[in-house]
Amino acid sequence: MTNIIRLNANLQAPDFSKTKPPLNAKDYQIDCRDFESRQALEAEIRQRFSQTGAVLLINTGLEDLSKLDHWGNILIDEPMTYEGGTQPRPQISKNIYDVVGYEPHYIYIYPHNEMAYLPRFPQCLVFGCIAIPTKGGETLAFDNVAVTHEILQTRLGQKLKDKGVCYIRNLTDANAQNRVVYKHWQNVFGVDSREQIETIAQREAWDIKWMEKSRLNIFYQTDAYEYNELLGENLLFTPVGHHGMYFDDMSPLNTLPYEERPFHMTYGDGEPFTEKEIEFFVRIFDNHSLPIFWKPGWIAMLDNERWAHARPPFTLQAGESRKLGALLGIPKNRLGARF
Repeated sequence: MTNIIRLNANLQAPDFSKTKPPLNAKDYQIDCRDFESRQALEAEIRQRFSQTGAVLLINTGLEDLSKLDHWGNILIDEPMTYEGGTQPRPQISKNIYDVVGYEPHYIYIYPHNEMAYLPRFPQCLVFGCIAIPTKGGETLAFDNVAVTHEILQTRLGQKLKDKGVCYIRNLTDANAQNRVVYKHWQNVFGVDSREQIETIAQREAWDIKWMEKSRLNIFYQTDAYEYNELLGENLLFTPVGHHGMYFDDMSPLNTLPYEERPFHMTYGDGEPFTEKEIEFFVRIFDNHSLPIFWKPGWIAMLDNERWAHARPPFTLQAGESRKLGALLGIPKNRLGARF
């Protein structure tokens, strides 16, 4: 009998059908029908995004996710590809990706800043929705400024400040037979040789190790906070969802030790997070949640440093679907913390 390895911490997503959310999406909402010209609408979007880092557009008329860049380009002048990303992410059209992807509906995709586990990340995310279940399927956004202020008052926040974090990746070889497969290093980085991977690792200051069957281990040690030049302060930039617990309910990946799962996270010196720390890490985001209960045609624009996001589990009834796309852009190289 296969042993399932998992945390026993309480890591359920908040249920805002029973409790009032801390933040109200209406405070970030812009109704596109209220503007007589596209120029006036774009000016309002840019101003609101600069002020709050979060904008929710309603009544956009979006019906085709391949046209999401028509809206995303209001803020994004330099789109990014999903190179180096952790999830298998289908492409809808150039630079527009399927948010739903291959993640099981029944898992909680924990709070995270997109691609924070890489030395280069998008500063802006644009999500568009064209179909949503009758019940469930929302996205949770989290005010990362408020999260940072709270976590820095705690022992966990100070440990993250002092130790930093280490991101671990375990990638299989597309040309080898492996018992458990999630993502191949060829697909993650768009390469086909070890030499190309080693060049990337040297450029990014990663430690790598080649294992049997050409499996690749990547270790990236960095600060847990990122300095935001616009705000002039450090913001938490550590995706709790990068912890190996992400796979606790995904067989057969949940039979592997955490450090052997497709991705995992420790403190920068290799110290593992305790169950209590992980549970607190997840819960602190709940205090600053902004649930987005999607409707077809809605678009959310998030500053990837000022806002984290997550996806609770959901269920599809007969005939239902959840169709969301994402455009990433405005690449930024990690600055690290400046305490």
